[in-house]
Amino acid sequence: MRFLRARAHTRYPEQVGEPATIPPSSGRAKGCGVAMYVLLLLVAALPMFWALKQVKNGYWAYQLRTSGVPTAATVFLGSVYKDPAKYQFKVNGVAYYGTSGKERKGAMVRVLYLPGDPIVNRPADDLIFDMVFGAAVGVGAVALVIVAAVGIARAKPAQAVEPDSSRVAIPRDS
Repeated sequence: MRFLRARAHTRYPEQVGEPATIPPSSGRAKGCGVAMYVLLLLVAALPMFWALKQVKNGYWAYQLRTSGVPTAATVFLGSVYKDPAKYQFKVNGVAYYGTSGKERKGAMVRVLYLPGDPIVNRPADDLIFDMVFGAAVGVGAVALVIVAAVGIARAKPAQAVEPDSSRVAIPRDS
């Protein structure tokens, strides 16, 4: 009943004497609001974070390869299924830890560490792949950003639509 009463008091343009008009379309799909922009941001941001991580790994691999100090580390927790092995080595009586591939408990691993910061350490045999992969991902990310920037710069701007000329009048029944 409430709906019927509210509808009875509503005045339509025809009742007032004005011609009814159809509002122009905005040109974008309804329902594509903030969620679409958040999804687009996530789709663009996650690969960039992954690329930054790979570039950082390549940088540290290069630093260890050029100025790292070699030492022997002992595996104290062997690899289980997909988990990497964990090793330990000592520098000036202080123990430092890291992870390695598929070694068994008690195995010796050749490790490189930075003399000023032994927390930065890696097995010596993994460094070349990290350097090459990090550099390739970095170059690819920079190229992708350049291509996107050129594409945005060359895009044609949207044409403006005049709102008054796009309204269509509906003829009234007499």
